[in-house]
Amino acid sequence: MALCVVGTVGANNKEYLDFEGWTPEQQWTIGDINCTYGTREFNEHTQKRVYTIGVHAPAGVEKAMNEFNMTFETYLTEVVGKRFDPPIEFKMKATEWPLHSWIDLEEEVDFMYSDTGLYSCIGTEIGAQPLATTIASLDSRGNHYELDIYAGKLIQQEGCHLLFTGPANFDFFAFIEGTILALASNDNINTIEDLKDKKIAGQAFSVFAAGQSQFWVMRKAGLDYIMDPKQVLFTGNHDETVRGVLNGDWDVGFVPSGRAERTLDEETGEYIDSSVFKVIEPKIAIMSNGDLFPFLHSTPVFPEWPLYAKKEVDMEVAEEVAIAMINFGAHKKVGAEIHRCMEDAETSEELEICKTMPPVYFDPTARCDTTRALAELAYQAGTVGHHSGMRPARSHFQVRTMQQDAGFIIQNDKKGTSSI
Repeated sequence: MALCVVGTVGANNKEYLDFEGWTPEQQWTIGDINCTYGTREFNEHTQKRVYTIGVHAPAGVEKAMNEFNMTFETYLTEVVGKRFDPPIEFKMKATEWPLHSWIDLEEEVDFMYSDTGLYSCIGTEIGAQPLATTIASLDSRGNHYELDIYAGKLIQQEGCHLLFTGPANFDFFAFIEGTILALASNDNINTIEDLKDKKIAGQAFSVFAAGQSQFWVMRKAGLDYIMDPKQVLFTGNHDETVRGVLNGDWDVGFVPSGRAERTLDEETGEYIDSSVFKVIEPKIAIMSNGDLFPFLHSTPVFPEWPLYAKKEVDMEVAEEVAIAMINFGAHKKVGAEIHRCMEDAETSEELEICKTMPPVYFDPTARCDTTRALAELAYQAGTVGHHSGMRPARSHFQVRTMQQDAGFIIQNDKKGTSSI
C-alpha cells in the first residue's frame, strides 16, 4: 500500500520526511531489537536467568514502583532480556532503607538505583560499580528541562526559613544540587552562618540533596550541624518541608534545587509563589552542554542518581544494561514525536499515518533497533519515571570526599571504610 505525503501534520513544530511514491518497506528496514549485532549466548555458569534491581524509595515503596517498574522491569526485560539466547528477565524491588536492606540484610539485588550519596556509601562498602547517570526530565511552570546535575538550596520566606536540597521526588538531573531556602522578607537569615540557633527541616539525615550536602556546607562555614541549630527536624517529604516554612513551623528548609518552584498549594492546587523565598548564598552552574542550570542552589553540584551493579554481576549483562539505559532517550524521542503527530493530526487520514509510519518517519536519525512498540514503551516509562534515560556514568570522587570531610563516611576498626 502506497502512502501519500502528509501535508500539515506536525507543520507547526517540524517538517517530516517526504514519503510520496514510497512505501515504508521500500525505504527502511523494519526496526529490530538486535539489528546492530547478534544475540549473546546465555552462560549458565556466570549469568542468571532473573536479575533484581533494587530501587531507593525515599517517597515510599508504592510511589517508587509506580514510577520505575516500567523502566527497570518492562523496558530492561524487553531490550536487554532479548539480547540473550535464551532471554533473561529483570525484576524490581524497592526499599526505603537501602543501606539496611542491601548491606546489613544482604538482600538479593544485583543492580541498585539510589541517590548519589547512598551510592557513594554503598560503593565504598561493597565495591559497587556505576553504570550510568540519570538524565532528569523536569517540567516546572510551563518550562521543560532535561538535566544531569542537581544541587541543594536554602529558601527563606516571611517569618520562617526553608532549606532545599536533594533529588526532587524523583525528578532527576544528571547532576544534583542542594538548596537552602528562607523567606525573602526575613532579614535575619542571609548567610550560612545565620543558620545558628535556627530551626531547620530536611527530608532525612541519609538523603544527600536534602540533608547531607547542606550539612557539609554548614561545616565548611564553621558550624556544627548538630550543636549549632536550635533544632533539626526530618519531614520525610520535600513538599512538607517547603510548606512548613510557609506555615512558620521552622525557619529553614533543606530541599533539592527546583523543589520550591514545583510545590503546590494544598488548598488551591496552584503553584506556591516561589518569589516569597530566597536562596541562601545562591550559586549558578553550567551544565555539560553549555546551558545554565535553571535553578539557584546553595551547595556545589553533584552527579544525579546513578544505576550501579554489584561487582559479582557478569560483565556482559552489566554492559547491556548500561547500553540500554543510555539508548533509552533515543527511543523515547521517537515515542514523543509519534504522540505529538497524533495530537496535531486534523483529519482521520493524518491520524492513520501517525499510527502506522515507522520510527524513522518521525525522527530521521532514529536507531535501527527502535520499533514503534519500543518507542511507546520508552515514552511511557520516561513519562511516569520523570527521566529521559541515562548518560555514561559521572565520577563520584567529589561526593565521597565531601562525605568523608563531613563525617558521613569513616574508617572502621578493620582499616576499611563505613558509612553512618
